[in-house]
Amino acid sequence: MSLTPANRMRLGTRSCAECRRRKVRCVFLPHRKGCESCATHGTPCRTQQPKRRPAVSLQRSEELGGAFRQLPDIAQLGRSSFPDSHSSPSYLSTASSDGAQLHAALDPSDEGIGHLESVPLINLFRDARLIQSIDGSPHKSVPTAGLDVRVQDATRLLMDSVPSQPTLRLILSETNRYWLTWPLCYYGSDTSDFLQPDRVNIAQDFISSALTSLNPSLVAKALLFLCLCIQQLAKQCRARSLLPDRVHSLVESYISIASTLLSIDSEHGGSIDALESRMFLLKICVTTGKPRKAWTTGRSALEAALLLGLHRIDQQSTDRKKKLWRLIWQSDRHLSLLLGLPCAISNTHPGVRNKLGGESIIEQILYECSFLAGAVAERDQEFGMADYAVTVELDRRLQQLQYLFPPSWFHSTTDQEISVDMHYYIQIAMLQYFLLSKHIHLPYMLKSTAEPRFLPSRISTMAASRSIIQAYHQLRDDHRTKSIICELMDFEAFSAAVTLIIGIFSESKGGLRNYAQAAGDWAIVRTCVQTLRRTEQLLECSIARQGAQLLEYLSMAWEGNGDAPERFESIIPFFGKIKINRAAVARTQEWESGRMYPMDDVSMNPPTNARDSSLCYHDSGSQLLWENTIEFSANPSCFDYGADLGGNWQDPVCFGAAYEWTQSFSHVETTDTVAGDMRDWTSTSAP
Repeated sequence: MSLTPANRMRLGTRSCAECRRRKVRCVFLPHRKGCESCATHGTPCRTQQPKRRPAVSLQRSEELGGAFRQLPDIAQLGRSSFPDSHSSPSYLSTASSDGAQLHAALDPSDEGIGHLESVPLINLFRDARLIQSIDGSPHKSVPTAGLDVRVQDATRLLMDSVPSQPTLRLILSETNRYWLTWPLCYYGSDTSDFLQPDRVNIAQDFISSALTSLNPSLVAKALLFLCLCIQQLAKQCRARSLLPDRVHSLVESYISIASTLLSIDSEHGGSIDALESRMFLLKICVTTGKPRKAWTTGRSALEAALLLGLHRIDQQSTDRKKKLWRLIWQSDRHLSLLLGLPCAISNTHPGVRNKLGGESIIEQILYECSFLAGAVAERDQEFGMADYAVTVELDRRLQQLQYLFPPSWFHSTTDQEISVDMHYYIQIAMLQYFLLSKHIHLPYMLKSTAEPRFLPSRISTMAASRSIIQAYHQLRDDHRTKSIICELMDFEAFSAAVTLIIGIFSESKGGLRNYAQAAGDWAIVRTCVQTLRRTEQLLECSIARQGAQLLEYLSMAWEGNGDAPERFESIIPFFGKIKINRAAVARTQEWESGRMYPMDDVSMNPPTNARDSSLCYHDSGSQLLWENTIEFSANPSCFDYGADLGGNWQDPVCFGAAYEWTQSFSHVETTDTVAGDMRDWTSTSAP
């Protein structure tokens, strides 16, 4: 065996990679795929491969670093040439070449960060004429192979949960009249290419093609739009029985997959489709009564919108971007006001302060309400230090806003010729106006019993609560909009009714008694109960069901109705606890002097009718009466906010929580008591 090392074979010969590694002769026999040596050793025969090129990201980083290293020379060249108005052709070509290279390095092709051309450093170069503006919108980069795999893995879960084509068409046909009450769903590049009630075929094609694409934002958009449609199906709708799973399970599954896809899209810079998808998700959270999740979703959408540069809209911006930006920041305002949280963007921000003009009456009203909501939320953040004059000024601005409303909108009847979405947005505009009035004065409502200077706030809060229920009833009583699902709106109407009830009871303490007004307010509460009951019958709405039940019990306790439960406790989300108790008391000489003692040891069954309670006697001969006690406690510390508004309000877990404020109202029924008579109610409070 020769000890002389074999000569290294040159790259470019027919040697395979294994023979080159082993430095042996590589012989290919006719009609065989591999060489003789590899066949003998049983190893795969692979051709030699050239060295891998550097990664694209590394190459771009090197280009970027080189461009920045050339900046001092370019700037020096610019300073030496600017005094001369006639620049040489060589300078123009050099500056143009270097500027183009810098622009290519700093301005990626991804749509998500295309607005970064407005950062101060790039503006400096633009002012120095080193960067030329490029017309046209940035294009979305082609997804990488890794991105394709992740999208495929996410969409593979949809194969068994997507409705069949006939079922999909039935779902779209059942819900198409509500599409314009949701965020617009664009399917094309033109500003008019959005789904409308007469475009069911287009909607079906859009969803079917989008769900099979590899664009994560487009898949999420189609999926969440389908989720809204499924969620909107009425209880007795035939399409519900044809779904591959229960509505709740499908919605949760779709949201989970869409959230994964949106996360993938955000890693690559985001897109307008992803922004619209997030607003669909926010709408789903609102309709299911999850304001906290809606708020966090809105914040994510707002951050993505800022990265996309939507806050820099002007008259030249597309109508699609204008409406999307307006929807994002206005939604954040109203959710922040409801939750008592600060707004993401102040009123001084140009994207909020500058009005673009050319808007409809409804758009103007919603803009002004949202703008004022920011000021109210700002006051609430420093309420302990805010002067009452701030509230007075907010109320003055609200009164000026009222002149934008056409007088016909305040009538109980509405035009039957207008479309579903127009009637819906009219009532929503009125609801937002009255909700704003309520939030402005609510902090001072109960303070008026001790300080008369706050009486205007009490009057305004009660009036706003009545108007909220009236607007809610008009929306739910109309055949065009009665089936629109929105559990957050149902909760707002319920909250207005509770505010009315607290206001009625608090009058017994402050001496501000108006019996006729109290009777009218109870009639409004009963109207709210009936509306909530009808909503619960049409739609799957736990908030409407639980809210109607609680309001009924409060009304029974007020009227002395024998059907009221002897003991009832309920936790109201974002408010506190309500406790209703009916206890037996003895009519003795102490009672005649104003003192009452509960008879916990009474060994007889309570009468079925509260009016017969005066005929029952204790063993000692004293007459038995019934004392109704309603207790309100605010600020629960252990409520599970993860469930938001749709949880079980009668879950006993939180009944023993500590509360910052408690107020009780007691009433003793006698043979002389008139149902609903406020004169026999007494009030006690505790910090």
